Amino acid sequence: MWFQRNFSSVAICSVALAFLGCSADNLLDTTVRESIAARQGAVISNVQITNAFTSTASTKNTATIAFDLSEKGKYSIVAGACESGSELVAKSNSEAGAVSVSISASSLSSGANSLKICYWEPVRGLLSDSYTVVLNRDDTAPTIVSSTPADNAVRADTDTNITIVFSEPVVLPGDTATGIAVSNNQGNVAGVATLNASGETLTFQPTVAFGYTKNIEVQILAGITDRAGNAVTAATRRFATRFTIQAGTLGSDMATALALDSSDNIYVVGTAEGSLNGEPYQTGARDAFLVKYDSYGQRTFTRMISSSSTLSSGNDSFQAVLVDTSGNIFTAGLSFGSTTITFDGITKFGSNDAFLMKYASDGTKLSTHLVGSTSTDSGEVLVSDASGNIYLIGMARAGSSIDGQAFTGSDDILIQKFDSTGTKLFTKLIGTTASDSVTTALVDSSGNLYIGGNSQGAFVGTNIDGNSDMFLIKFDSSGNELWRRQINNSGLENVREMVFDNSGNLWLCGYATQAFDGNATFGNNDMILTKYQSDGTKLFSRQFGTAFSDSCEAITRDTSGNLYIAGSTSGDFVGTNSDVTHSTSDIVLARIDLNGNLIWQKQYGGSANDDVFALKINSRSEIFVTGRTTSNLDGNTLLSASKFDFFLMKFDISGNLQ
Repeated sequence: MWFQRNFSSVAICSVALAFLGCSADNLLDTTVRESIAARQGAVISNVQITNAFTSTASTKNTATIAFDLSEKGKYSIVAGACESGSELVAKSNSEAGAVSVSISASSLSSGANSLKICYWEPVRGLLSDSYTVVLNRDDTAPTIVSSTPADNAVRADTDTNITIVFSEPVVLPGDTATGIAVSNNQGNVAGVATLNASGETLTFQPTVAFGYTKNIEVQILAGITDRAGNAVTAATRRFATRFTIQAGTLGSDMATALALDSSDNIYVVGTAEGSLNGEPYQTGARDAFLVKYDSYGQRTFTRMISSSSTLSSGNDSFQAVLVDTSGNIFTAGLSFGSTTITFDGITKFGSNDAFLMKYASDGTKLSTHLVGSTSTDSGEVLVSDASGNIYLIGMARAGSSIDGQAFTGSDDILIQKFDSTGTKLFTKLIGTTASDSVTTALVDSSGNLYIGGNSQGAFVGTNIDGNSDMFLIKFDSSGNELWRRQINNSGLENVREMVFDNSGNLWLCGYATQAFDGNATFGNNDMILTKYQSDGTKLFSRQFGTAFSDSCEAITRDTSGNLYIAGSTSGDFVGTNSDVTHSTSDIVLARIDLNGNLIWQKQYGGSANDDVFALKINSRSEIFVTGRTTSNLDGNTLLSASKFDFFLMKFDISGNLQ
């Protein structure tokens, strides 16, 4: 009777499901759910989630869920509720024991995915839904947080490592692939790349330290991924190590002039007392040198030239360098020694001869021209015009005539003009009855030649005290004099270089020992500037400096017409000279406005002498200076104590050392 009544009540509920609102859920709540509650944890146990993210495409972005079943049945993996959610793994039969299923990221939504492990018994239905696992689908690629040295950094340490910090742990492409490629202006850089323990920082250590004057390119490759397989976006970082070149021999060496070509290659000339960069050297003498660097400061070639005989050697120096539009290199200088000595196989005229040499862009010597009297002569300046004609300008001491030109005084100014084939067009000697020298020259767009220098005589008016006065002379393209100017001043004045501004005005810079052209004096030697119009009208002069010795040695302009000067000071021009006795010199670099006022000025140097003799600006608005030093300049090491090395330094357009 009890069984009958119980059976009838179930049957009624079963029949009434559709009509009376009786539900299977209600039944399960009183029957089956009791069984679930009693057995949860017994059917499914030991749930583990294993990430299997690798760089292999077939298993990329896959996770494994493993668990144990205590009895035979069906399981499923469901997003949401077991009975109503979306099945990622459909109901599958399994014997009791270990079960392992794979979940592809493609079946998940981006971000966190809450999944249930469900166990079904064929008769009783759902018996367990107590285990929830969360899988994160990672669609976010790692990014570069920082790099050291920083992108576009300059003056990085020459022995720096490279570090890249990522936004999350990353995986390198493989055992032999580093995920990073490093190169400089000479080619690929070998090294070792390693990840730190957390996987977020990649360090590249070069096999050999980068060294000076290196422009480094760092490529972060797309083969680097995070642990979910998302690839880093390929990126490039660049930086430069310190540029400053200090070079030379175990003797005393100096750079005297500097030139740039249309590709921003750099040419430095001077004189050396030893073998430079392995080039042959005449023992006991000074030899002239030419060094070509690429635009990044990497040495391309070195050439040395000397005068010699079977008995003795001479002293030779390049004083000027010029590069024509075809890339040919012209050098000028002086060869000193006995008349028994030959220079480049040519018999000399006197004890000192001037010379002009031509090299191809690869350093192949093409021609040598020797000029002189029976006395002392030197080539000091080279300039060219728009037609490719070359002017060799220098000093000639009274002796035998040169090309039929007679001397006026003890030291005259020598001018020779050559066409682009090397044919000499004319020779001219000009001077006062005293000693005259030339230090700078320019050719304007009409082919007119301007020369500047110093005279102990009177080109114009009267030399007040017999000391050196500065002069400026203009010639037409045939060598006919158009006008001359001289600033007659007490004390000594010395013009070192001049430049055109964008309006065709001439700016002369140098130094003076006393008040100059109506200005006040500052110290022993002061920097001076004088501005002339192209017709010879003087516009103004400026004088500035410290309480000690100062000199303006070079002046140039950038592509925008801004003017820059370089020189030396033994005082505190800006900042402080490291030599408190003020007996040694520092490098000075400054920008001036068109009224001759200083816009900014910089002072650099070591603990000993640092002297600038030349200044140029390339097409990238990078400033270069060259000269000589007895310091450990900018972290370099002096090659021989108390001897001069030559140097090449680079600055940005604001005067910051690179």
